[in-house]
Amino acid sequence: MRKIKLLLLSLILITTIKAQIDTESILKSNGPIALPNGLTKVNYPGDSNFDVTYYKLNLAVQYSPNLLSGIVTVNAKSLINGLDSLFLDLDDTLVVSSVISNNSNLVFSQPNKSRKLYIKLDNPYNIGEKISLIITYQGIPISNQNGFGSFTFGTTGQGLPSIYTLSEPYGASDWWPCKDTPADKADSADIWITCTTDLKAISNGNLIEIVNNGNGTQTYKWKTTYPIAQYLISMAIAPYS
Repeated sequence: MRKIKLLLLSLILITTIKAQIDTESILKSNGPIALPNGLTKVNYPGDSNFDVTYYKLNLAVQYSPNLLSGIVTVNAKSLINGLDSLFLDLDDTLVVSSVISNNSNLVFSQPNKSRKLYIKLDNPYNIGEKISLIITYQGIPISNQNGFGSFTFGTTGQGLPSIYTLSEPYGASDWWPCKDTPADKADSADIWITCTTDLKAISNGNLIEIVNNGNGTQTYKWKTTYPIAQYLISMAIAPYS
């Protein structure tokens, strides 16, 4: 019994010493430690002048040829007096065609390589006043820009379509317009996904309804009523059984 205890103690000491050596080796290495791009973007605040309260993603996903089309609703409230403009985060590969608020078309811009959507509001908003934006856009998301890869048009082992997202920590804006910071959680979200009828779409929360659109596509309507960070909003589309 004493020999077993001594053996276990020796193993613990060896493991501890090895861990210390490995850590010291990393810290003393001459070369930089590479991290995915999104992980170097520490504590990105987004636009701090407003607070997001709700997201609705109404997405149509087309496979081969690949295309993502979306209408995203962002509800928020102003955190300052006189808020007359704001920005959302969105990759340049996705092109916005309109931004609407209170039935009015708003002026907006997407400066090249800025990864931002700048919006001129319909009037100034004071602290606590509600803002609602409806953004229409489309494009082909580029994966692996931030963090661990954000949006993938892929295939299963059998060569069938497999489309999925993984947005941690700052990859949500690679595929939809949002305030791309986990510091600002929406109170709730709806995620509607339209795909061909041979595929099924999975997202956050509860599946409320599946609508057959009569044109070879169907829309899966998901809803979550809990506070949710932008990077946790996700989808997976495949021929699930």
